[in-house]
Amino acid sequence: MKLIQLLGILLLLNVIVYGSDSKLVAEQVLVRFIGERAKEISFETIADDPLNPGNMVFEIVAESGNVTVKGNSAIAQCRGAYFYLKEACNSMITWGGEHVDVPKIWPDYNKRLVCPYKYTLQDNVCTFGYTTAYFQWEEWDRYLDVMALHGYNMMFAPVGSEAIWDKVWKQMGYTDKELEEYFTGPAYFPWLRMGNIYKHSGPVPKNFFPKTVELQKKIIAKMHALGINPVAPSFAGFVPPGFKSKFPDASIRKIDVWAKFKAPYTSQILHPLSPYFQKIGNAFIKEWTKQYGKASFFLADAFNEMSPPVTGETEEAKLEELALYGKTIYESITTAEPEGTWLMMGWMFLMDKNFWIENRMEAFFSRIPNDKMMVLDLFAESQPQFSRTNNFYGKSWMYSVIPNWGGNSQLGGWLTKYGSIIPEIKQRNDVGKLVAFGYSPEGTENNEVIYELASDAMWNEQPINYSEWLKGYCAARYGLVSESLEKAWNLLCESVYNREASHLNRYQGRYDNSGYIGIRKSPVQNAKVDSALILFNENYDELHENELYTNDFIEIAAYQCGARVDSILGQLRTEVEQRNFKDGDQTLMAFEMEMKRLDNLLSGHTLFNMERWINLARSWGENKEQCDYFEADAKRLITYWGSYLSEYAAKTWSGLVADYYLPRWKAWYAAQKKGETFDSKAWEKAWVETPGN
Repeated sequence: MKLIQLLGILLLLNVIVYGSDSKLVAEQVLVRFIGERAKEISFETIADDPLNPGNMVFEIVAESGNVTVKGNSAIAQCRGAYFYLKEACNSMITWGGEHVDVPKIWPDYNKRLVCPYKYTLQDNVCTFGYTTAYFQWEEWDRYLDVMALHGYNMMFAPVGSEAIWDKVWKQMGYTDKELEEYFTGPAYFPWLRMGNIYKHSGPVPKNFFPKTVELQKKIIAKMHALGINPVAPSFAGFVPPGFKSKFPDASIRKIDVWAKFKAPYTSQILHPLSPYFQKIGNAFIKEWTKQYGKASFFLADAFNEMSPPVTGETEEAKLEELALYGKTIYESITTAEPEGTWLMMGWMFLMDKNFWIENRMEAFFSRIPNDKMMVLDLFAESQPQFSRTNNFYGKSWMYSVIPNWGGNSQLGGWLTKYGSIIPEIKQRNDVGKLVAFGYSPEGTENNEVIYELASDAMWNEQPINYSEWLKGYCAARYGLVSESLEKAWNLLCESVYNREASHLNRYQGRYDNSGYIGIRKSPVQNAKVDSALILFNENYDELHENELYTNDFIEIAAYQCGARVDSILGQLRTEVEQRNFKDGDQTLMAFEMEMKRLDNLLSGHTLFNMERWINLARSWGENKEQCDYFEADAKRLITYWGSYLSEYAAKTWSGLVADYYLPRWKAWYAAQKKGETFDSKAWEKAWVETPGN
């Protein structure tokens, strides 16, 4: 048995043994980051805050070298311990690494915090494609630890759900061959789950599903041990191709094309009054529960970025049909799990405002008990839907922010905004049943400063002044008080961290702009970012062995380098349009040199490299053919994606810059020089499907 597998099993056994004792669970998390010194911290369980029953609360009492962290759950205790490490010991733990500097004598410190939100959710449904699609237990173990330390007590739990669907559909008469027309590749599971697409990047090797079941059992066990509420998947009505031929009495409706995908990749949904709706919904939840245990929350989204297939000729008929859809999805959950709460994203209201007018939204919610539903108001920092829906008509809801799209690794985001809006919204008296906060990036492992600030803000009742907060952030992240680093971060807040994150560089896009360009501006060279880079460099001699400092330094430099590359590319494209290949040859050489310099720069980052992504994907294969399949699936998502979504999930990664973006531009230039047409899509497909590129 492999050592990693053995360690994973031993850890799982520990979680099961100690799962009911939050004190030991919190200590185990801390030991993995600060070693045996964690055992010097005493953990105690306390009662809920009397004014905020059910909300997380922690207390820190550190006096005369003795530290006690008290909390009403393991998550609260983990958050309390991490708060002490950050504030009193100048330490930081995050996705890309950690800076831990535990003093010989624990400093005195006292603090009590009550989380204003009852539930705190980390991640977006898309994160399970853009970041965690190929995580093994080793990655999940750390990921959940980091999540616990930052104080999140809710998370989607879709891993292994395809294995359950595989079993349910086979119980209804489907064969492996037929289901090859249904299941997507693992990197695309989020969009299969939401009913957006079928089949794309499939078929999946069948031995993949049993492995995900075993992985999910470990994930769920650890979630329960930590006190994280798993949000289980459920049935929203989408059925595989051929359902009508198997069940002629079923009423099936085709879903409009999503993201310009066409048959056979499009989906279909059952009519809400079909008796099969309840049968399938019940079968899935019961099988999921049998495998993974009970859950209190269930996610179902019927019309994510798709128009509801209502057929009523009158508005009254449409309203009745929408009410039935809502009622049926709710009942398909609660008939299988009577104590279950339906969790739904409010994203569909934002994406199709022409259809979702007020009376239709109200109708959809009208037959669902208020205490049996929670709505995620995604992207509420920019386009809130709670104000359009009278606070979701009495339902519980979550204020959720989206700090990036596609898991892009571009520098930037609303660092100047999140510290104030996240605490302030909870203090308002006109927000109905606002009970939860969601940190919902489409992909994680980027812009860690945003993660730290949002996590602090959701635990604060008062707004956070980002400029003051940055002083503590720098001390914890780098282990020293540095005016130059603080000034650098304030300059970044006056530029790239004072706006929605940029989506992609021009060098990452196709020559003809036929892929996803997005509505956001591409990064451009910025004098304030240049100044921040100079200030960062002043600390290099002292901090170059600090991996968090190194990562930040690389990201800032990569931003400027990428903007410079875009400028050179613009010149190259102009010269090609003018058929000036004499100058074009020289410009291409400069472009290639800068791209290789950027790639080499990124190679020093702990997360920003394609090799890690590919190795994770290939780790799921049992032979070369399977390894090659998983590699292609992983590469496809971060390059041409599918349909018109090319580069939606673009990454500023070593390996991707030099081995994909650069050779694609060189191939385009060579074709232009010969007067030939460059088939970008064919080139991309060949690159994705060739192992080792």
